Amino acid sequence: KNLGPSDGNRCAAVQFRPFPPGESLYFAAACGKSEVLSWKPSQIEAQLRSSQKAYAQRRIKSFGVLEGAAEAIIQNMSWNNVYAKSTGRCFPSIDRAWNWGSWDIGGWTVGEWDCFFGSILTAIEDKRLTYDAIYGILSCTAPLGFVPNIASSRGISPDRSQPPVGSFAVWKNYLRLGDRELLERSYPALKRWHEWWFSKRENGIPYRDGNNNGLLEWGSERMGRDLWCGGSGSRIQAQWESGTDDSPMFDEAEYIEKTCTLNLETVCLNSYYALDAEMLSYIARELGKDEEASVFLRQRDEMARRINEMLWDEEDGIYKNRLWNGRFSNVLTPMNFYPLLAGVADESRANRMIKHLLDPDKFWGEYVIPTVSRSELSFTDQQYWRGNIWGPTNYLTYQGLKRYGFDEIAAEFAEKSVRLFMRNWERYATNNENFLVTGEGVAHRHYTWGTLLCLIGLEELIDVSPWDGLRFGSLGMEESSIVNVKIGKDVYEVSTTSQGLQLKRNARVIFSADSKAVIRHFVSKSGLTSFQITVKNPVRITLPAEKGALVEIDGQLSKVERVAPGRIRFEVKAGKHSVVVKSC
Repeated sequence: KNLGPSDGNRCAAVQFRPFPPGESLYFAAACGKSEVLSWKPSQIEAQLRSSQKAYAQRRIKSFGVLEGAAEAIIQNMSWNNVYAKSTGRCFPSIDRAWNWGSWDIGGWTVGEWDCFFGSILTAIEDKRLTYDAIYGILSCTAPLGFVPNIASSRGISPDRSQPPVGSFAVWKNYLRLGDRELLERSYPALKRWHEWWFSKRENGIPYRDGNNNGLLEWGSERMGRDLWCGGSGSRIQAQWESGTDDSPMFDEAEYIEKTCTLNLETVCLNSYYALDAEMLSYIARELGKDEEASVFLRQRDEMARRINEMLWDEEDGIYKNRLWNGRFSNVLTPMNFYPLLAGVADESRANRMIKHLLDPDKFWGEYVIPTVSRSELSFTDQQYWRGNIWGPTNYLTYQGLKRYGFDEIAAEFAEKSVRLFMRNWERYATNNENFLVTGEGVAHRHYTWGTLLCLIGLEELIDVSPWDGLRFGSLGMEESSIVNVKIGKDVYEVSTTSQGLQLKRNARVIFSADSKAVIRHFVSKSGLTSFQITVKNPVRITLPAEKGALVEIDGQLSKVERVAPGRIRFEVKAGKHSVVVKSC
């Protein structure tokens, strides 16, 4: 059956009724002339075995502490992949259960930040699904210019958006996949969305700056019909815009009908905005739009200044949400750490914030990170965003830790995250929407973003980051390795053991260290290798070098020894250093 997808490619669908357990179902489909004259069950089985073997050789796999984590990501994202006939696209659905039965709100259903996080997850192996997720959700942009909270074949949530993480996801995926078309197709919608937050209604009131002081609030327009509850323009829908639906941080907030916003200026939304502006500046610069890039950077800097001036609580040493009457909310959630994600905090403030994260009476524990401080009464609710652990908040908090170089804390955070997910995956094969602090997975059993907990572990070992470039290694993770990591046109393999750290590119060793290390901004090309290194102990580095080589550490020439044909070795002291190696 020709389904006529929008991209013009042919595709087919097959329907079948349930058949007895244990029996095999065979079918074959062809477009145009088939080169195969006869499709028999034996031929199908042979083709499947051949394809399975080829895939097993090229798929991403992880071992050691990360055993099965990479595979879990792809298995779950593939399971939640839903074809939308009306669009000709496959989407990483929020959860397959949202597409039928009592949850069915349109045959196919996607969420805003669900889709963007899903694209980061699929990017480790499936480029096509990554692009479908991004282009799919951006194609659902509301008439006002924002990307909606939710979209389906029945329509969108016309009154609200969700956390603006789209430009972060697009830029991060571009760094991994290297496809300029991704930026060119995404940029116009991302730019329009970013501009919407401070744009003004006909009455002159900005859409999400109700008190017009330069800080944003979550909100919901009084318009249209919501897909869930049939209305719009209320406190609960304004909270839904945050993505953290019933978070205790909203308990004191009120919905202001005149402005269609809450009267609470949150750390998270304003940090998201600063991050969004920063990522858009990178995208614009890459596309040759230098003037627009400069505008975004100014917006980022101005928002960072307002966050620091208006949301920093000097007495408690952390950024806090603020009510319109000027009073801080003392309810602490993981979102209070998002100024690290956005690069807003200076070093002194970042160090003070981390004390809250590591406090076992607030956030630290066997499993991290609860969505409200353990010291809050609401923590005992252990219900949804009132104390449970979520993949997105862990993932974004982790990004901030790595951005600020809290490498030892980040390593422990990553292991705790992976251990939490795998505890449930190995026992029950579930990819839960969220988790109790005791480790049990709850809510939806096969949710898209549960595997963000696994991705944290993979990124601890190797990642390509907006701030660190190609980064690999860990100061704390126990013996682990990942193979078939695709970045651009290259395939990497990384391993960390008690013996040190090794990186291979296209099956060739290009870096070795005899101690644990974190490497940032790694570049290795003809005649030049450069990187930044963080180590707790002195380390010996081995690199390929066909000829002689000059090694500069922090701008000073260093002693080099040739240890084998085509390889050199040199020593780096404990601490943080910049290294440049040039052939001579």
